[in-house]
Amino acid sequence: MKVATYDTTRYRDVVQTLEFILEHRQHRPTTRCDELYYDMLVDYFRQPLRAVDGGKPLVAHTAYIPSEVFTAMDLVPLHLESFSIISPTVLRNFEEMASVAKGFGLTPEVCSAHRVQAAWFVQGWLPRPQAVVWSQQLCDSINHSGSLLKEAYDVPGYFLDRPYYLGEREVQYYTRNLAEMVEFLEVTTGHHLDQDRLCQALAHTHQIAQAQREMYALCRQVPCPMPNRLGDQIFSLCNWLYLGTQQGVDFAHLALEEVRERVGKGVVPQENLRLISLYPPPAFHWKLLDWMEREFGAVIVARPYCLNWASWEPDYSNPLESLARRCFAIPISRHFHAPLMDAMVPDAVNDAISHHAEGAIYFAMINCRQGCAMVRPVKDALLDRAGIPTVIVDVDTLDPSFTSEDDIKDKLESFFEVLAERKENVL
Repeated sequence: MKVATYDTTRYRDVVQTLEFILEHRQHRPTTRCDELYYDMLVDYFRQPLRAVDGGKPLVAHTAYIPSEVFTAMDLVPLHLESFSIISPTVLRNFEEMASVAKGFGLTPEVCSAHRVQAAWFVQGWLPRPQAVVWSQQLCDSINHSGSLLKEAYDVPGYFLDRPYYLGEREVQYYTRNLAEMVEFLEVTTGHHLDQDRLCQALAHTHQIAQAQREMYALCRQVPCPMPNRLGDQIFSLCNWLYLGTQQGVDFAHLALEEVRERVGKGVVPQENLRLISLYPPPAFHWKLLDWMEREFGAVIVARPYCLNWASWEPDYSNPLESLARRCFAIPISRHFHAPLMDAMVPDAVNDAISHHAEGAIYFAMINCRQGCAMVRPVKDALLDRAGIPTVIVDVDTLDPSFTSEDDIKDKLESFFEVLAERKENVL
């Protein structure tokens, strides 16, 4: 199907609502990172409107397409998963989006983030990109979303195939695919890859990764110096929207500065429970993270999907190959799009032990086949090898009607009571 008309009114509503949230934060300041987080969200989602109005090439893309390329080609990116997660969260209209997607034939068994994307595509509500680039990272739903946007908006598209395994053969294959993607974008947009800017973007990514590594190491401290919200804010801004940019470096360094300031102090008056989180919390209920700190002194000290980078150093003599290697090192992509026993399981176990975690939370998004398939192996490994229990909280990351706020809190509260009893028995 092809969209007949395009109307960005709804998209502008999202930007305007984010502006209201930013204004609220500015009048009721919490932390510098929290205010900057909303400031950067607003700026990011304004850019596609400015691109369309000003004639600059806009490229829509799915998760973990290496955005350093867009920076080096002076293209405006639109991260589809991020937008599909943020838009119903701020507009409070998931039910409407799900209804549109259902009319298109998508059932609740399909990832809610990609049902929201489909709703935006078929209604023609997104700014029309000049091209779309998609991949199979992190899941098969992403693959279908990219091709749907290509068809609905009748724009050129490129599928970037990243191998499942990491080896030299796979790196070279992926490097060739990146080169083909660059060629496609050059032909489609008329913008050419600037090798110097690509090297600069890689340097920025390296700075972001280094800052995250230091923060993650500091989270081993007792008490933990990182607030529950901050890890997911870093994930959203530094690993998704602003990777390879100076803005991403600035946020990472500010976050690191705030974490350093809390070393020896912690984030709550009394740290009672140290937790490892194995999947992002529901997007509609980030206040849950504050509630855990405030009511139970429960602090998330480890989150492999956010901050656990594999070893990677940029090679500026061969930037595209270096970029390919970076794509195998970034968190969550290498955890969800790689052999389970090579990445997620050992990282979860090692992080739980090194960060002195006493329990694990797995927010199991019920329509994420990749995420839910990992639940049992990770849970068993944490109990057998790290000696900690895991609570499985079934949620839909965007649909607040699937599991109520009270049900989520009741399940976590019962788990925290179990952990407190375990601590008392040990003491």
